[in-house]
Amino acid sequence: MNYQVRISIETAKLIEELKHMYEDRTGISMTKGNVLMQAFNDSEWVNDWKGVFDSKIKLLNDYEIKEGALRPKLQVSNEVELGIQTLKKELPKLLGVRSVTIGVCIRLILKAAFMKNIEDVKGRSNKNKGQRIDIQALKNIINKYKEKIELEYDEEFSNTVIKLLSDIETEVDKSCEIQ
Repeated sequence: MNYQVRISIETAKLIEELKHMYEDRTGISMTKGNVLMQAFNDSEWVNDWKGVFDSKIKLLNDYEIKEGALRPKLQVSNEVELGIQTLKKELPKLLGVRSVTIGVCIRLILKAAFMKNIEDVKGRSNKNKGQRIDIQALKNIINKYKEKIELEYDEEFSNTVIKLLSDIETEVDKSCEIQ
């Protein structure tokens, strides 16, 4: 299903923030439609949409939003389309208003997903604070796998993978020189 919807600047910034979060976590480039579908899944924890609506959030980054970004064309699954339509019907009762737009539904889905994911980001950040990587231990692990690959795979494949592991080792060395 394709949605072309009018969204607020806040919603456009939320899409960009979540896009960066999801891409950083997965290493995969995502479209705005992919972001909305992932956010829909990440918003399933919500049992108090009024609480999400009333809550204040602060994005990690500031984004410059162009005019065209306020009318995105989003390709979403049937499940997400149905979820948005259901939310559009339920929200007026929950928020005490006559009606809500699809843009408002999308903003709340994105906001709920951001609230969930920001805790994950903060948790990972705090968990790793102050920890140092033992570079020699890392190199030993890389060398162990180089040996294992040489023994278990054909020469062409093992050479390719060993080259990749050597490149990783070089990058680790370079990053240690910077610190």
